Amino acid sequence: MKRHQNSVLRLFSARLLNTALLLAVLSATRFSSAQEPKLSPEKQPQIEAAISKFMASTHVPGLSAAVVEDGRFEWAAGFAMADLENNVPATEHTLYRLASISKSLTATAAMQLFERGQLDLDAPVQKYCPSFPQKPWPITTRQVMAHLSGIRHYKSGSQELRKADRSWAELF
Repeated sequence: MKRHQNSVLRLFSARLLNTALLLAVLSATRFSSAQEPKLSPEKQPQIEAAISKFMASTHVPGLSAAVVEDGRFEWAAGFAMADLENNVPATEHTLYRLASISKSLTATAAMQLFERGQLDLDAPVQKYCPSFPQKPWPITTRQVMAHLSGIRHYKSGSQELRKADRSWAELF
């Protein structure tokens, strides 16, 4: 039982670190993958040493890290393995499944965009996701964020999804 709790804690810690690093990169206003790293030569070994120490103490199989200072991309790198089973190395571009922690991070980022006037919570979702199919009723960004939109599945065209859509339409 204790071993399971420790592995869950390690997994959560790794995901939290990866999420925090990802959020730092996403919040950079001038981030571009074409930019050249600008991290000073003495800082990179310190960061890499801290990452190595963290990975060794938590037994994390791999992670990606980035540094953003004053809204500018400075440095990014991947460490160890992104997928142990398939022997895939982690890179600065590796995408990780973050589970439910993504919900609170997405909400935080969305609220920051709202405060800056860059996100309209009452706009139809198609304003930001044009490929989302039109429904017989409007679905707003606010409803999606509050889990009140009636969207139940990721798969479009499924019989169950069409049935759920009809049920919602009958309520209005």
